[in-house]
Amino acid sequence: MAISKEEQRKRYGERKEKERHQEIYRKILEGEMFTISEVATLFGKKTSTIRRWEREGVIPKVKKYAKNEEFEGNPLYTRRKYTIEELYEVITGVLNKDWIYETINREELEKIQKYIALQMEISSTRRTRSAW
Repeated sequence: MAISKEEQRKRYGERKEKERHQEIYRKILEGEMFTISEVATLFGKKTSTIRRWEREGVIPKVKKYAKNEEFEGNPLYTRRKYTIEELYEVITGVLNKDWIYETINREELEKIQKYIALQMEISSTRRTRSAW
């Protein structure tokens, strides 16, 4: 039985969404930092929206970290990098705004938020035990 083009596109989109979520969970588990692009993708928004939310105080501002390589000859070029703790604060900030609910996947963000909280708790426990 042949699959319609529409069904193929739907399956492709679902597969890409699953891959994106797997990458998010992997980065959280490994304690990697997130770029503004990745955070924007997480919310289904553009990077300009994330920057605007920072300016407006919807989400906390994050530190900017220098890149390892020069950008167009500028060694001072910096990028926003979100630690998992900062990502947790960003998700919390967004979930606390009623007007954003209609444009984000609240259920998925809550799952990610819980996963981050669990990873931070595990990480904290490991640091405490290693200090003994």
